[in-house]
Amino acid sequence: MTGRVAVVTGAASGIGAAVAEELTRRGWTVAGFDLSPSDTDRHQVVDMADERAVTRAVTSVVSEIGPVDLAVSAAGHYAMVPFADIEEYLRYRVEKSG
Repeated sequence: MTGRVAVVTGAASGIGAAVAEELTRRGWTVAGFDLSPSDTDRHQVVDMADERAVTRAVTSVVSEIGPVDLAVSAAGHYAMVPFADIEEYLRYRVEKSG
């Protein structure tokens, strides 16, 4: 499957990084999105909770690389927040994204 373009969310670590690495090994061009920076090629820091940021990132992939053939949703988010503070934390995430 060479010549194909994939977008992998959560590509900086964990399952997302493993999927991105395997797709690259198989000849895919991979654009990785993650909140965390990465020194891999074609990686973009993108908050997947921010719809406008995702739209900008996908638009840049399509214009710079080509149409996306595969999207892998491997992004996840967890926070080490005391249970009593979880409501405030979630409100902050919602307000921040938009």
